[in-house]
Amino acid sequence: MKIIHYLSFIFITILIFPIIYFTFFFDSENFKNSIADYISNKIPGDIRFDNKIDLIFFPNPKIVLNNLAFLDKKVDLNVVNTEINSNWINILRGDFKFKSVKFINPTLSLNLKKINQSDIQNNYFLHANVENNSKFLDQYLRIFEKIEIKNGILKILSHSGEHNLEKANFIFNNLEKQISGTFSFQNLNSDFSLEARSKSGNYESMSVSIEQKILNQKEKIFLDGV
Repeated sequence: MKIIHYLSFIFITILIFPIIYFTFFFDSENFKNSIADYISNKIPGDIRFDNKIDLIFFPNPKIVLNNLAFLDKKVDLNVVNTEINSNWINILRGDFKFKSVKFINPTLSLNLKKINQSDIQNNYFLHANVENNSKFLDQYLRIFEKIEIKNGILKILSHSGEHNLEKANFIFNNLEKQISGTFSFQNLNSDFSLEARSKSGNYESMSVSIEQKILNQKEKIFLDGV
């Protein structure tokens, strides 16, 4: 019986210790600044979010950032809620090796008007630099083991008008270098699904499968390649 009481005491202590710590000793303002500094050092650009940080204790620690915004010269990202998952040891140590992040209702605006048309043709179509593009992906994705996007919107602003990808749901599994997701493109009246798997140690070479379903039609279009 003593052993049972002892184990029960340890279990209860483990449960209530995080609550006591975050209630009396946790400095949310300093923690917020530390997160911003950590991410800013990893990703070039201006990152902002509301001062209020929501913490969920169980079953695993989760940090919720509200109204996150990321800005640089060509990209504008706004996210209603950002859920960051970690573990107790990392949180208590102030170690920001986060396990996963979920962007809920994000809107990403890409302004191609700020890019010279000849640069777009040369860099993205005629002489695309796969190595640089893979380094770009690694730079933004390597912070987390998994990145999930729920109900996202991509707005592409070009000289021909605005083109929107909507209802975007994606998962980036960075440990296995896999990407899967679905989205809608109203300009083509179509829904898309995508599966991609790395053929190398990074995102430089990907095996990609895309399915296009035209709305109100039975036909589907399939695209497979590397």
